[in-house]
Amino acid sequence: MTQLKLSVVIPAFNAARFVAAAIDSVLDQHYPGTYEIIVVNDGSTDGTGEIVEAYGGPVRHIRQSNQGPATARNTGVIAARHPLVLLLDADDIALPGRLERQAAFMEARPDIDICFGNWIVEGENDDYLARYGIAAPAHTFVEVVDPLPRLLARGSFVPTSTVAIRRTAYLESGMQPKGAFYAEDYALWCEVAARGGRFACCGAPLAWYRTASDTRLTRSGHTYTGLVDVLGRALVKYGHRLDPQTYEEALARFHHAANILLRHDWWTGGRKRVRQRLASLDPPLPAAMRRRWALVALVPAVIPRLGRQLLRGRRRPPAIAAPPLGNPCRSV
Repeated sequence: MTQLKLSVVIPAFNAARFVAAAIDSVLDQHYPGTYEIIVVNDGSTDGTGEIVEAYGGPVRHIRQSNQGPATARNTGVIAARHPLVLLLDADDIALPGRLERQAAFMEARPDIDICFGNWIVEGENDDYLARYGIAAPAHTFVEVVDPLPRLLARGSFVPTSTVAIRRTAYLESGMQPKGAFYAEDYALWCEVAARGGRFACCGAPLAWYRTASDTRLTRSGHTYTGLVDVLGRALVKYGHRLDPQTYEEALARFHHAANILLRHDWWTGGRKRVRQRLASLDPPLPAAMRRRWALVALVPAVIPRLGRQLLRGRRRPPAIAAPPLGNPCRSV
């Protein structure tokens, strides 16, 4: 069987410590077909560029100013020469056999737009896909039923660094939101699903996800701003396609994320930021929750500011008393 030609797109920002391992994990695959590796250097200020340039050969190095992971992936996919695109972050690792397995499946199933697998999360032992209610066999790919309702009601169950997506599906779905730093992949999966795209997955891990990295944007502000934005937009655009129960589940997820984001806004930015967020939320919050946050927004900004100062004071390590002064020398 002929193997599909594929492009592996790796966005990289200040990833000098990890990018070589990511590239090597692809080069070590022994893939029999034609492939290329595209590393999009998103304005790195460390040695990322020099490390990538040293590979030459099948590794293409594209430099751009820092615009975020979404734009970096978009740049790589636009530049890709082949019809199948595999995504891998610069601080993750492709596990052995991934390229051949995904290419063979996508060649055999031209009706599938995205296939993905499980991944091993550093420091965790549970089944990632099982968190989202997905039970897929390890030995084969199976189609995900009703991906759009599942994405909205359960969350982003697609691990980005395990994804193989047809380049046409990526581009025709509008790509990832330009300049986005969190939930950018979630936004794309929702758009692909809304257009009728078909998803398939397997239970076997296809990548190793590194959590101990300062290139990750897992702060609550980034996390919930992205989630609230993507989920809110998707509910407004596609909520009418969901059955009543699924819609209520998705709306409850939106309300939960918005509540956490408002708490973060009040704690870090005070009442002005809370008011701005309340005005921007769509769909709107339930009346009781909106009234509660409107009351919170009456509290002067000095209150959370004093609270932050108090917490910082508590977190400081206790002062260590200096030893009593004495003779720095001793007789021998």
